[in-house]
Amino acid sequence: MKLLRLLPFALLLVLIYGCAKEKDFPEVQKYPIIRTLEVIPDSTGTTIRGEIVKFGNEPVTEYGFEYTTVNNSKSVSRKVVGTTASTGEYEARLTDDLVKGYSYKVQAYAKHGQHITYGTSLPFKSQSTATPVIHSFSPKAAEDNRNVTIYGKNFGEDSYQVKVTIGNAQASVMSVHRDSVIIRTPTVSYSGSFPLAVTVRGERITAPGEFEIIGPTISHLSASSGMPGDELIIYGKNLSYSSWNPSVRIGSKSATVVSVADTEIKVKVPVFTPDLYDKPLTVAVIRGNKTATLPYSYTLESGFKVASSKPASVPASTPHLPSFTAGGKAYFFSYDRLISYEVETGIWRNEGAFPGQARNGSMMHRVGDKVYLIGGNHQYYTIFMSVWEFDISNNSWLQKKGLTFGVSDASSFAHEGYIYFFGGRNTNSNTTLWRYDPATEEVKALNPFRNNYNGSGFVINGKAYTVVGNATWLYNPQQDSWSQVAIMPEESSLNGPFRVFTHQGTGYAISAKGDRALLRFSAEQNAWEKLAVYPGCVSNEQYSGFSHGDKLYLGSFGTCSSTLYSYEKP
Repeated sequence: MKLLRLLPFALLLVLIYGCAKEKDFPEVQKYPIIRTLEVIPDSTGTTIRGEIVKFGNEPVTEYGFEYTTVNNSKSVSRKVVGTTASTGEYEARLTDDLVKGYSYKVQAYAKHGQHITYGTSLPFKSQSTATPVIHSFSPKAAEDNRNVTIYGKNFGEDSYQVKVTIGNAQASVMSVHRDSVIIRTPTVSYSGSFPLAVTVRGERITAPGEFEIIGPTISHLSASSGMPGDELIIYGKNLSYSSWNPSVRIGSKSATVVSVADTEIKVKVPVFTPDLYDKPLTVAVIRGNKTATLPYSYTLESGFKVASSKPASVPASTPHLPSFTAGGKAYFFSYDRLISYEVETGIWRNEGAFPGQARNGSMMHRVGDKVYLIGGNHQYYTIFMSVWEFDISNNSWLQKKGLTFGVSDASSFAHEGYIYFFGGRNTNSNTTLWRYDPATEEVKALNPFRNNYNGSGFVINGKAYTVVGNATWLYNPQQDSWSQVAIMPEESSLNGPFRVFTHQGTGYAISAKGDRALLRFSAEQNAWEKLAVYPGCVSNEQYSGFSHGDKLYLGSFGTCSSTLYSYEKP
């Protein structure tokens, strides 16, 4: 009976023990007993003491202290004292992740198996601040506005307390953790490698190694010189990095980008103003807010040289002055007079007044020892029918019979003693090819051809050619017919006003449109090739010029320029 009375009490003890946790019965637990003894802050760190009172059934594999700010239990720092434990007291010195004046809580701990046992939590206020340390950063290079993570310790947890600079530029701090800082790289106009520094609570530290701000760089060019219209290749790196579409400048001019790759950009060299020819220019690649330059690395060659500057005392009222050569001089008809240029001395002269009414837009060609001035206009409205003959030997004018219609601004050329003209403004027909015979003073209407303004022709080996638009035509005087023999190169199309010259037995053409290229005609290949680029300004898209010796002389007078340039056949 006595045993039966004790049975309910025994069952109660079993139930109580089954509901209790192991920590309530230390004597039967497998956990050790840990104590946090004291915390002693000072001006350089904090000393903490703890004790392992008793081991449990599992061996202790690590022990030490854990600490965190009072208001942030999620960001915990750990100070490991050892991995082979013995009972008794132990201590550690805390210097990391401390900020002077901040309140912390600390407790001893011990790891055993898959578990951790803690001692009592003790509060303390730090009297020191830990020195921040940078271990590394990733990536090592980036463009503007890219995320970079800086790894280290003692960064704290307050973004406003952290400042990051790359070189002299400040980065945006995105987030701060005790062992890492995430930044956004700054927007700058340059590229290269620069020191990366972190300032935490006023203390500045520099990372090991430099950070590269990625931007375009130029290593070299495919050519050191060239002409407008040439293809130039710029070599380097990061030329098309990310989504930026680069632009290229040569000197002060934008070049047309043909193709872009990360290591090269192909461009078409632009047409330049006269002051930029024949001197080294800087090549620049602009990508977004960054510019890479190769200083004074490319020379734009015109192929021309300055021959002379016409004085203001020798007037040239229009950009195109019809001309002829005789006795080492070039003669130009300038509105109401003849002016001349002596090639050997470079002297300009007024050769005398024109006895007829002042005019522009006339044709002027030399046939034998005489020169013939045909048609023209006065102030654009009056179109002349007159023909004037100039005697080179005695420097005198004689008015001839004249035409039966008015003509101005026509395209013309002299061939086999005749003067041919078509187009322009004609009171009879501007599509008819007309032939003027200086010997008989008669003009004859030939077969229709084209309407064309201010053009001229050239003669090679007794064959007459003319250029209309971008097409070159050969004239057959026996059959009074034309045949197209060539097309101008696409990049040097002579659409618009142009001039054609016979020079050293071949034809040369130049236009004020496009790249202002000087082209040479090959009768054998029926093709044009680019030789040079006119470096001067072009007034009203017109040229004056002549051939003398081994040089071709060109200028565009009027209000634009007074410079006469020479091109010497290479």
